[in-house]
Amino acid sequence: MAKKTTLSTSAVKPPAKASASAEAAPKPAAASNGRMRDGLLNETLFTSLAHAREAVASWADDYNAERPHSSLGYATPAAYAVGTNTKTHLA
Repeated sequence: MAKKTTLSTSAVKPPAKASASAEAAPKPAAASNGRMRDGLLNETLFTSLAHAREAVASWADDYNAERPHSSLGYATPAAYAVGTNTKTHLA
């Protein structure tokens, strides 16, 4: 005679909920996507796929290397990577 097996649901735990502060914090990718949409995609009429790729690559290079970021103390990522803060203080 075959043995019946029963599954116990007590061993299954529901996924842990993220804390409220983790849910409220913006995701870095979402922030850069919004900036790209506002600063490039909404303002540019692309004439071809190659033109779009070139413009997006140029924008991403500028955003990732040249543009100051508040999370880095308003230093550019390139300056932050080498440990120098190029932020100028206005008196």
